[in-house]
Amino acid sequence: MLNCRTVGELLYFLGLFEDLHAQVIERLGSGRGEELLVQLQRLPLKRSHAVTRLGSYACRGAEPLSIRLQFAQEQEQLHQTLLHEIAHFLDHQTRNPPGAYRNPHGRSWQAWLAQ
Repeated sequence: MLNCRTVGELLYFLGLFEDLHAQVIERLGSGRGEELLVQLQRLPLKRSHAVTRLGSYACRGAEPLSIRLQFAQEQEQLHQTLLHEIAHFLDHQTRNPPGAYRNPHGRSWQAWLAQ
């Protein structure tokens, strides 16, 4: 079982932070990119007990609340699920203006996931 309490801890544990950092800075620049990465690293990571999905990004209005994951996944699937939920976070936080998160698998989210 993983004992990671934040998204940042899990990113470092899985060895994903450096690549994610490079992609976010490339897309947003160092100022806004670093700000979002700090916010992402502090985001609470919660165990999901859902049986029909592997993860979810939770927010209230413009405020991100947490990322929930099922940890009973193969490591590669866990990587993909985490990156999927991080794409939701980045999409939500870079919309103008950020607010209620609508159309969560729209074009802007797809662009983040591809990045």
